[in-house]
Amino acid sequence: MFGEHFDDVFRGEKRKTIKGYEDEYLYCVRSTRYDIMLFNGRAVCIVEVKYKADSDDVLQVLRKERTFRTNFPEHNKKKLYLAMASMSFHPLTEKACKDNGIAIMKQVGDTLVVSDENLKVF
Repeated sequence: MFGEHFDDVFRGEKRKTIKGYEDEYLYCVRSTRYDIMLFNGRAVCIVEVKYKADSDDVLQVLRKERTFRTNFPEHNKKKLYLAMASMSFHPLTEKACKDNGIAIMKQVGDTLVVSDENLKVF
């Protein structure tokens, strides 16, 4: 994926955060939740998973980029990639992902298709 081989995968990673660097409010505690994180020695990929991707979800993915470096300082020197995975994308949502350098992962039949031609390193 993205020309990288990832060695480790974490699902549903939650971390209590520094005030102002939270993404979601879970259980009345300020926290950050990353649906899927892929790691290797050089890069990290954060994948936001949605059933049906919406334009507001693009902003949520971009927020993860801003908070990740503060909440996971041990990975500050690594490249950071962002991706959104969904069963379906509205065409404008898909365009917003591409315009912002976010990879798109969607199901087409029985296959997962990854569109990463506009991917950027954050």
